Amino acid sequence: MKTKINWYKIALFTTLTYCLSWFVSFLLSINNLDLSQIKTAIFVAVFYMSMPAISAVIVQKLIYKQSLKLFGWTFPKKNIKYYLLLPIILVSIILLTTLIIYILGNQNVIPNFGKLNFSSENIVQFLQETLTKKGKNIDLSKTPISKIPPILFFILLLVQGIVVGGIFNVPATFGEEFGWRGILFHETKKMGFWKSSILIGIIWGIWHFPLIFIGLNYPENHKIGLLLMTLFTISLSPIFSYIRLKTNSILGPSMLHGMINGSAGIFAIFVANQNELYSSISGLAGILGGTIISVSIYLLDKKNIQKFYSEK
Repeated sequence: MKTKINWYKIALFTTLTYCLSWFVSFLLSINNLDLSQIKTAIFVAVFYMSMPAISAVIVQKLIYKQSLKLFGWTFPKKNIKYYLLLPIILVSIILLTTLIIYILGNQNVIPNFGKLNFSSENIVQFLQETLTKKGKNIDLSKTPISKIPPILFFILLLVQGIVVGGIFNVPATFGEEFGWRGILFHETKKMGFWKSSILIGIIWGIWHFPLIFIGLNYPENHKIGLLLMTLFTISLSPIFSYIRLKTNSILGPSMLHGMINGSAGIFAIFVANQNELYSSISGLAGILGGTIISVSIYLLDKKNIQKFYSEK
């Protein structure tokens, strides 16, 4: 007999997560906190991003009185080798997004897309402007930074995203992933890989809405940013589901999430006249890149994915 999907449990978790998280965003908005400030970022990481995990624990332990191990509260040693997929996927996302920006931007396919600019002058100018905004007047053209080859700088940022993002961002991203790739992954598994991933992606994207309204990712385009963020999370969701499947742990997607967050700033540095709607990791380029990689992963390991999702 086929087990039914517990839609009530899914709705209960989703509603509770939205209510708790959005209350935190309300506190942010009434206090006029700037998301670019470190103290605000810490506040979001500690409180907003932890609410999916808190909601999952409340629903699973306090209401349903079931084990949390079902949600990937494990670290199987036999699956450690699959953690090597994380930097490969991160680099693939960044490089493919970079290629898309080059094709659509540098070749003038889409006007105002922004163009890749791997020049030392561009890097120095960006860093100079960033420091100026923070009230620091330092002539970077006379420092060792101006001597770093752009391609090496790009590689260093990638390594930084993998190492720092994959380690230090995990406490924050775990709060999200225990909800998305924890309770939702477990409860929607019976829908199959694509339907489950898309549903999780939609819930994940909508969860960001209050943050977008107060300046996250699309500070100049709030309304269309709501759609783009949802498309972005949908494009990434199959990748995260796959990592959750292969590592058999919530730690895998938490680390990948941290890596992506830690590498997103690369495009702000290497894309001249960047447009947040197109030439960013959460813009059109990143959405196309995530979609291509999601489909590629499915086609490359279709047999194992279908086998996992067919199990009761």
